[in-house]
Amino acid sequence: RERAAVNRLRAGGAAAAGGRDVDAELMAQVQMAMHMNEMENRMQERQLLMMALNQGAGVDQAQAEEERLMQRAIEESKREQPADDPSNPDVDRMSYEQIMQMQENAGHVSRGYSSAEIQRIPARLWYQGRTNHSCCHICMEEFKSGVRFKTLKCAHSYC
Repeated sequence: RERAAVNRLRAGGAAAAGGRDVDAELMAQVQMAMHMNEMENRMQERQLLMMALNQGAGVDQAQAEEERLMQRAIEESKREQPADDPSNPDVDRMSYEQIMQMQENAGHVSRGYSSAEIQRIPARLWYQGRTNHSCCHICMEEFKSGVRFKTLKCAHSYC
């Protein structure tokens, strides 16, 4: 808008009778207004950017503080429990066999399919695009075309 006004002033000045110059003061005022408008727009953009960054930082700070408090609570609860308390075993330090033994002592433990049940599951050949699964859910390796695989009742596929 301001640029259009400047162009009109220039055009009017050139067309004026007697070669009259454009009012230099008016031209300077319009140019100053344009400059001030541009500076104000830049300032608003900076303020919006700073507000967005500060809001994001606030979320990050709040999340970091929450994680720190959670970690502190976990550490405190570990210190409150005696290390040799049989009613509260530390499964993080137990072997797989110890965990299985503990579960057997507690009651029924599902160990998955038996070998006979696995043998009864029909195997299929895997081809690109013909199934929804592209990797083995056990070893996480990508299936290759022509590989035999089985799909369990839970919909997990493995080779």
